[in-house]
Amino acid sequence: MFKHLLLTALAISVSTAVPVPVLAQDPGKIELHSHERKPSKYPVYFVTDRQIKETPHGTVYSSERSAQLTYGVFQAQDFSNDDINPQDIKLMKSDGDFKEALQKTGAKHVAVFVHGYRKSFEGSLQFAEKIASELDQPVVLFAWPSKNKYSAYMIDECTAEWSSYQLADLLRNLSSDFGSANVSMISHSLGARIVAWSLRILATNHQLDKPFGCNLMFSPDVDRDTFLAEGPFLKQSAACVKVYLDKHDTRIWMSKMLHGSPRVGTNDSSADNEVLSSLFQFNMSMPSHHIPYPMLSAALANKVDGIVMGN
Repeated sequence: MFKHLLLTALAISVSTAVPVPVLAQDPGKIELHSHERKPSKYPVYFVTDRQIKETPHGTVYSSERSAQLTYGVFQAQDFSNDDINPQDIKLMKSDGDFKEALQKTGAKHVAVFVHGYRKSFEGSLQFAEKIASELDQPVVLFAWPSKNKYSAYMIDECTAEWSSYQLADLLRNLSSDFGSANVSMISHSLGARIVAWSLRILATNHQLDKPFGCNLMFSPDVDRDTFLAEGPFLKQSAACVKVYLDKHDTRIWMSKMLHGSPRVGTNDSSADNEVLSSLFQFNMSMPSHHIPYPMLSAALANKVDGIVMGN
């Protein structure tokens, strides 16, 4: 087991050297290059089930679980570097304050972002900020308590499943405030499993009466056979479902080794991929294990994605 985890760490270390994608200026194409930090129209709103600790050095967002959700907002004041300034993070007293802050934006649509494995709280904020800079709607980050360690993959899997109940509550509340059709979901890697679990929880509790907006899954770290079985349900739970991946994604292949079964996108069966393509918009030309940020606006509007791979 330790050997497998070590191999996973090495594979992930190599794959993180690949640049994060960004949009070229050609309006008819999407070119994938490195993504620079830039301001967004809205701040990043966040909901987390991490334990929050106040220390003499400031607020610490630990990797321990908390049954109580914490709400807040993040808006960067300085874009000269990629560091998160703790002073730009403001906590809210209650879910009521959180709801009021979102309503004051006047926005009709909201996107919920669920990050993947091995992310610190600050790291998940950086991801969410990049997403927010590409969208003309508020982004709500669901920051679940990842351990942020290569060796904690299985711990993160268990915590992700536990956190799916908190995400289900968040999705239900946002649906009540904005309407289900106006709430979309963006997930990355292990975050795709949290979204799928949450939707199933809502359906089981008879709280999924109307479909959500779009469900975008990037590099989903999901068992292929389970995804095939869940496919019809996922299709019914959202107005559009789009799956983006790289069939040569090293991290997903290492996940296959650890789990002993194919993952979505490991290309073990062209027949299965054809089934998935018949259910969803299924794109296997993504750049490694990354979110193509410039595609997000068109994807959430359910437009056809035009992609050109950058050098």
